[in-house]
Amino acid sequence: MRTRAKIGALSVVVLALGIVAGTRAQDTALPLPQFTTKIMGTAPKGIDGRWFTLAHLDLPDDRVINVVGFLDVHLEAPEPSVTKLYAKLPDAQQQAFEAANKANKAWTPTADDISTIAGSWESLPPDPQAVATLETDIFSADAFDDTITANEGMAKARWAFRQRETYHPGGNRPVNQVMILSAVEDLQDGWRGPYASVTVAAAPFPIPIAFNGTVDIHRLDESASGGFFARLFDMFSGCGR
Repeated sequence: MRTRAKIGALSVVVLALGIVAGTRAQDTALPLPQFTTKIMGTAPKGIDGRWFTLAHLDLPDDRVINVVGFLDVHLEAPEPSVTKLYAKLPDAQQQAFEAANKANKAWTPTADDISTIAGSWESLPPDPQAVATLETDIFSADAFDDTITANEGMAKARWAFRQRETYHPGGNRPVNQVMILSAVEDLQDGWRGPYASVTVAAAPFPIPIAFNGTVDIHRLDESASGGFFARLFDMFSGCGR
Protein backbone atom coordinates (compact mmCIF):
# COMPACT_ATOMS: atom_id res chain seq x y z
CA MET A 1 0.00 0.00 0.00
CA ARG A 2 2.89 2.32 0.66
CA THR A 3 3.74 4.66 -2.23
CA ARG A 4 6.86 6.58 -3.06
CA ALA A 5 7.27 10.15 -1.86
CA LYS A 6 7.29 12.81 -4.56
CA ILE A 7 10.37 14.62 -3.37
CA GLY A 8 13.90 15.29 -4.50
CA ALA A 9 16.57 17.72 -3.46
CA LEU A 10 13.94 19.99 -1.93
CA SER A 11 13.41 17.41 0.81
CA VAL A 12 16.45 18.94 2.48
CA VAL A 13 14.51 22.20 2.80
CA VAL A 14 11.58 20.42 4.42
CA LEU A 15 13.69 18.50 6.88
CA ALA A 16 15.60 21.64 7.81
CA LEU A 17 12.33 23.37 8.63
CA GLY A 18 11.28 20.41 10.74
CA ILE A 19 8.03 20.11 8.81
CA VAL A 20 7.82 16.34 8.78
CA ALA A 21 9.52 15.76 12.10
CA GLY A 22 7.04 17.72 14.18
CA THR A 23 9.67 19.96 15.80
CA ARG A 24 8.42 23.40 14.78
CA ALA A 25 8.79 26.13 17.37
CA GLN A 26 6.20 28.72 18.35
CA ASP A 27 6.23 32.07 20.06
CA THR A 28 4.15 31.40 23.17
CA ALA A 29 2.56 34.83 22.74
CA LEU A 30 0.80 33.66 19.57
CA PRO A 31 -2.93 32.94 19.86
CA LEU A 32 -4.13 29.34 20.04
CA PRO A 33 -5.21 27.62 16.81
CA GLN A 34 -8.76 28.07 15.56
CA PHE A 35 -10.51 24.84 14.55
CA THR A 36 -13.30 24.41 11.98
CA THR A 37 -14.97 21.18 10.86
CA LYS A 38 -17.11 20.37 7.81
CA ILE A 39 -18.91 17.14 6.89
CA MET A 40 -18.82 16.11 3.24
CA GLY A 41 -21.56 13.55 2.67
CA THR A 42 -22.61 11.58 5.75
CA ALA A 43 -20.59 11.71 8.94
CA PRO A 44 -18.96 8.31 9.61
CA LYS A 45 -20.42 6.53 12.63
CA GLY A 46 -18.47 5.07 15.51
CA ILE A 47 -15.30 7.10 15.19
CA ASP A 48 -15.86 9.64 17.96
CA GLY A 49 -13.12 9.80 20.57
CA ARG A 50 -9.41 10.40 20.90
CA TRP A 51 -7.04 9.22 18.22
CA PHE A 52 -3.31 8.78 17.93
CA THR A 53 -2.21 8.96 14.30
CA LEU A 54 1.16 7.69 13.11
CA ALA A 55 2.06 8.40 9.51
CA HIS A 56 5.00 6.74 7.79
CA LEU A 57 6.23 9.00 4.97
CA ASP A 58 8.26 7.32 2.26
CA LEU A 59 11.58 8.88 1.28
CA PRO A 60 14.03 7.75 -1.42
CA ASP A 61 16.30 4.75 -0.76
CA ASP A 62 13.71 3.01 1.44
CA ARG A 63 13.96 5.64 4.15
CA VAL A 64 10.97 6.60 6.28
CA ILE A 65 10.00 9.62 8.36
CA ASN A 66 7.43 9.20 11.15
CA VAL A 67 4.85 11.90 11.89
CA VAL A 68 2.52 11.72 14.89
CA GLY A 69 -0.74 13.48 15.63
CA PHE A 70 -3.37 13.63 18.37
CA LEU A 71 -6.98 14.19 17.31
CA ASP A 72 -10.16 14.58 19.36
CA VAL A 73 -13.19 13.70 17.20
CA HIS A 74 -16.82 14.48 17.99
CA LEU A 75 -18.95 13.92 14.89
CA GLU A 76 -22.10 12.75 16.66
CA ALA A 77 -22.35 15.94 18.72
CA PRO A 78 -24.89 18.65 17.85
CA GLU A 79 -21.98 20.62 16.38
CA PRO A 80 -19.46 18.14 14.90
CA SER A 81 -15.86 19.01 15.66
CA VAL A 82 -12.32 17.76 15.18
CA THR A 83 -9.58 19.36 17.23
CA LYS A 84 -5.87 18.62 17.36
CA LEU A 85 -3.68 18.44 20.42
CA TYR A 86 -0.24 19.87 19.65
CA ALA A 87 1.88 17.83 22.02
CA LYS A 88 4.86 15.51 22.31
CA LEU A 89 4.71 11.85 23.24
CA PRO A 90 5.48 10.62 26.76
CA ASP A 91 9.22 10.49 27.40
CA ALA A 92 9.95 6.85 26.51
CA GLN A 93 7.80 6.94 23.39
CA GLN A 94 9.21 10.32 22.34
CA GLN A 95 12.73 8.91 22.56
CA ALA A 96 11.78 5.88 20.46
CA PHE A 97 10.05 8.13 17.92
CA GLU A 98 13.05 10.44 17.63
CA ALA A 99 15.49 7.52 17.36
CA ALA A 100 13.44 6.01 14.54
CA ASN A 101 13.39 9.31 12.67
CA LYS A 102 17.12 9.76 13.16
CA ALA A 103 17.64 6.31 11.65
CA ASN A 104 15.01 6.95 8.93
CA LYS A 105 13.15 3.81 10.04
CA ALA A 106 9.46 3.25 10.63
CA TRP A 107 8.44 3.38 14.27
CA THR A 108 5.89 0.74 15.32
CA PRO A 109 4.60 1.35 18.86
CA THR A 110 3.62 -1.61 21.00
CA ALA A 111 0.24 -2.09 22.63
CA ASP A 112 1.78 -0.86 25.88
CA ASP A 113 3.06 2.25 24.09
CA ILE A 114 -0.47 3.01 22.87
CA SER A 115 -1.83 2.39 26.38
CA THR A 116 0.74 4.78 27.85
CA ILE A 117 -0.14 7.46 25.29
CA ALA A 118 -3.85 7.05 26.07
CA GLY A 119 -3.29 7.31 29.81
CA SER A 120 -1.05 10.36 29.39
CA TRP A 121 -3.38 12.39 27.16
CA GLU A 122 -4.13 15.04 29.77
CA SER A 123 -0.44 15.47 30.67
CA LEU A 124 1.33 15.19 27.31
CA PRO A 125 4.14 17.76 27.02
CA PRO A 126 2.92 20.69 24.89
CA ASP A 127 4.51 21.14 21.47
CA PRO A 128 3.01 24.36 20.04
CA GLN A 129 3.74 24.74 16.34
CA ALA A 130 2.57 28.26 15.43
CA VAL A 131 -0.57 26.93 13.75
CA ALA A 132 -3.12 29.69 13.19
CA THR A 133 -6.00 27.58 11.84
CA LEU A 134 -6.84 23.94 11.28
CA GLU A 135 -9.69 23.19 8.86
CA THR A 136 -10.93 19.59 8.81
CA ASP A 137 -13.17 18.18 6.09
CA ILE A 138 -14.61 14.73 6.80
CA PHE A 139 -15.61 12.72 3.73
CA SER A 140 -17.86 9.69 3.53
CA ALA A 141 -16.97 7.34 0.66
CA ASP A 142 -19.85 8.57 -1.50
CA ALA A 143 -18.62 12.17 -1.27
CA PHE A 144 -14.96 11.74 -2.22
CA ASP A 145 -13.66 14.36 -4.63
CA ASP A 146 -10.52 14.20 -6.75
CA THR A 147 -8.35 15.51 -3.92
CA ILE A 148 -9.05 12.14 -2.29
CA THR A 149 -9.36 9.71 -5.20
CA ALA A 150 -6.29 11.07 -7.00
CA ASN A 151 -4.15 9.47 -4.28
CA GLU A 152 -3.27 5.84 -4.83
CA GLY A 153 -5.47 3.48 -2.83
CA MET A 154 -7.75 6.13 -1.32
CA ALA A 155 -10.65 5.43 -3.67
CA LYS A 156 -11.20 2.23 -1.63
CA ALA A 157 -11.34 4.08 1.69
CA ARG A 158 -14.41 3.94 3.94
CA TRP A 159 -13.92 7.57 4.92
CA ALA A 160 -11.20 10.19 4.81
CA PHE A 161 -10.11 13.32 6.62
CA ARG A 162 -8.60 16.27 4.76
CA GLN A 163 -6.92 18.76 7.08
CA ARG A 164 -5.42 22.12 6.19
CA GLU A 165 -3.12 23.88 8.63
CA THR A 166 -2.12 27.51 8.12
CA TYR A 167 0.74 29.02 10.11
CA HIS A 168 1.53 32.35 11.62
CA PRO A 169 4.18 34.02 9.47
CA GLY A 170 7.82 34.14 10.49
CA GLY A 171 10.28 31.84 12.17
CA ASN A 172 11.13 29.88 8.98
CA ARG A 173 7.71 28.28 9.23
CA PRO A 174 5.81 26.90 6.23
CA VAL A 175 2.85 28.79 4.79
CA ASN A 176 0.42 25.90 5.09
CA GLN A 177 0.13 22.15 5.00
CA VAL A 178 -2.62 19.85 3.72
CA MET A 179 -2.86 16.28 5.01
CA ILE A 180 -5.22 13.49 3.97
CA LEU A 181 -5.81 10.48 6.24
CA SER A 182 -7.89 7.56 5.03
CA ALA A 183 -9.27 4.34 6.53
CA VAL A 184 -9.02 1.31 4.26
CA GLU A 185 -8.37 -1.64 6.56
CA ASP A 186 -9.04 -2.51 10.19
CA LEU A 187 -6.42 -2.64 12.88
CA GLN A 188 -7.05 -4.21 16.27
CA ASP A 189 -7.44 -0.75 17.76
CA GLY A 190 -8.30 1.37 14.73
CA TRP A 191 -7.60 1.67 11.03
CA ARG A 192 -4.86 1.91 8.41
CA GLY A 193 -4.86 3.59 5.03
CA PRO A 194 -2.95 5.67 2.52
CA TYR A 195 -1.70 9.08 3.63
CA ALA A 196 -0.73 12.13 1.63
CA SER A 197 0.51 15.59 2.51
CA VAL A 198 1.56 18.74 0.70
CA THR A 199 3.55 21.40 2.51
CA VAL A 200 4.13 24.87 1.10
CA ALA A 201 7.49 26.22 2.28
CA ALA A 202 7.70 30.01 2.59
CA ALA A 203 11.23 30.88 1.56
CA PRO A 204 12.75 32.01 -0.69
CA PHE A 205 9.41 31.69 -2.49
CA PRO A 206 6.42 29.37 -2.00
CA ILE A 207 7.44 25.78 -2.83
CA PRO A 208 4.92 22.92 -2.64
CA ILE A 209 6.46 19.65 -1.46
CA ALA A 210 4.43 16.43 -1.54
CA PHE A 211 4.76 13.24 0.49
CA ASN A 212 2.97 9.90 0.32
CA GLY A 213 2.85 6.98 2.70
CA THR A 214 0.52 5.19 5.07
CA VAL A 215 -1.12 6.12 8.35
CA ASP A 216 -2.10 4.02 11.35
CA ILE A 217 -5.02 5.49 13.26
CA HIS A 218 -5.15 4.18 16.83
CA ARG A 219 -8.25 4.75 18.94
CA LEU A 220 -7.22 5.75 22.45
CA ASP A 221 -9.24 4.24 25.27
CA GLU A 222 -9.37 7.01 27.87
CA SER A 223 -9.24 4.41 30.65
CA ALA A 224 -6.17 2.67 29.20
CA SER A 225 -3.35 3.59 31.50
CA GLY A 226 -2.24 0.30 33.02
CA GLY A 227 -0.71 -1.43 30.02
CA PHE A 228 -0.22 -5.16 30.59
CA PHE A 229 -1.75 -5.13 34.07
CA ALA A 230 -4.88 -3.34 32.85
CA ARG A 231 -5.37 -5.98 30.15
CA LEU A 232 -4.68 -8.77 32.65
CA PHE A 233 -7.35 -7.33 34.95
CA ASP A 234 -9.80 -7.20 32.04
CA MET A 235 -9.19 -10.89 31.31
CA PHE A 236 -10.32 -11.88 34.80
CA SER A 237 -12.89 -9.15 35.41
CA GLY A 238 -15.73 -11.56 34.62
CA CYS A 239 -14.60 -14.25 37.07
CA GLY A 240 -16.95 -15.01 39.96
CA ARG A 241 -20.02 -13.56 38.26
